[in-house]
Amino acid sequence: ISAGPGGHFVASGAINGRATRFMVDTGATLVSIGRDDAERLGLELGAARNAVTQTANGPVNVQTLTLATVRVGEVELANVNAMVLPGSLPHVLLGNSWLSRFQMRRNNGVMRLELRCRFVPTGTIVFRTVVLKTGLDPHRGQRWT
Repeated sequence: ISAGPGGHFVASGAINGRATRFMVDTGATLVSIGRDDAERLGLELGAARNAVTQTANGPVNVQTLTLATVRVGEVELANVNAMVLPGSLPHVLLGNSWLSRFQMRRNNGVMRLELRCRFVPTGTIVFRTVVLKTGLDPHRGQRWT
């Protein structure tokens, strides 16, 4: 991902198959979506959980949910936690619920993301067009994604 104006990393992608623009925000715990974008993306907020989050401007009431898929460029991950904030945001904030699955390296205005191999009890990762579902690592007897 190349740095754009102001040094921010902005990329095209999709949430649940619907196009959007992301801005990398390593300070955001979750992928963060303004209500306007959530409605445009067709997110079902009826089942979302109400919560309060702390922002630089103080506490804010939000709704939390799990996104089926989040794609940035050619990389798509499944089951990504997110929150919907009231009002609108200039971009969807690509927070650590997506970023933490990668090793990040920044060099000369370019951020490179490399998928981490993680051992977890359940889950699915979609990488490009290949879906890797949870299974057993025969060498360690651990589950993998």
